[in-house]
Amino acid sequence: MAMGVVGGLVGVLGRTLRKRQSLTVLLLLLFSLSLIRNARHEMRIETRVEEEEEESEEDYITPEEVLQVLRLLDSAVSNVEAQCGRMVTLGGRITCSCEKKLCGVDGAKMVCLDPDVMPPPRHCHALNFGIGYEFSFDEALVNYGCRVFAFDPTNSNITNKVYQANYTQGLAAPKPRRDSRAPSPLRRTFHALNLGLGPKDHTLFLNLTEDGRYYRGNIATFLTYRSVLRILDNPRVDIIKIDIEGVEWQVLQELLSAPDAAEALQHVRQILMEVHFDFLKPDMNAEKLLKAAWRALRVLQRLRELGFHLAAFDLNNTAQKYMAFGPLRLALFREVTLIRRSPAGVLG
Repeated sequence: MAMGVVGGLVGVLGRTLRKRQSLTVLLLLLFSLSLIRNARHEMRIETRVEEEEEESEEDYITPEEVLQVLRLLDSAVSNVEAQCGRMVTLGGRITCSCEKKLCGVDGAKMVCLDPDVMPPPRHCHALNFGIGYEFSFDEALVNYGCRVFAFDPTNSNITNKVYQANYTQGLAAPKPRRDSRAPSPLRRTFHALNLGLGPKDHTLFLNLTEDGRYYRGNIATFLTYRSVLRILDNPRVDIIKIDIEGVEWQVLQELLSAPDAAEALQHVRQILMEVHFDFLKPDMNAEKLLKAAWRALRVLQRLRELGFHLAAFDLNNTAQKYMAFGPLRLALFREVTLIRRSPAGVLG
């Protein structure tokens, strides 16, 4: 249609040029072309606005969608699916909160002693990530008969030390044996290394100042779970305990997204973990909140796909915080025990 208008105007121009009225017709032609160009521009703008409106409608996240994912996340760490006949609490120390006027046990972990998820003494190997200065859980595992490899980047005094556990003295450096011909005692050893667990192999400078007065820093090395297995010469691992202040989601996401995730965890029967949801902030917009909650939920779902089911959980009431979202009040910290039954029935 536009080309027809232009053609007609050109014809008029040819006739009027002969009548010496070219200036008027030329102005008319330029004005018509300007109208056509503006009309096309307006059509492009309207099309773009309609497309953006359609995209915004598709990307809009409702509060109901966020609430649904948060409820699924809460359910994943509070609905017990696996029954344990002999669940015990190992380690821990009493801590009190003056603000809340509450006392509780910190550092304790729930361990299932059923024979299909807990090897017998002297056949048990455990990895403990995140110990700080609290060794009671390690003592309990070692006294049971496990060999424990513990990792923590914040305590430089434990680097590459090997301790011998004693039922009365706790963890102490092993004494040299005078008679090498004497029979070897029951090995209840605890290996402590100044290393951290991370989503990648890297070093990081940690500011460990606590009271704001005395500065204390530490250059820490972090390794992935697979790198830890390599430096330990790929031991059989039965129990993994993780308490790394929120980094567990990045570590597990890196571990579980790899094709060899099942192989890396093939012998693991229990995962004891303190889960942190404090990355969920009430002031986050709906999209960010949904993505953050979904990432954590996907990690828990992937563990479930590999056979790990919730056997126990406990809220740390002395240091507990909550996030309210609509009718949901989500606890941001809790201890969980995930177990995976052995097909053979009994571990040995």
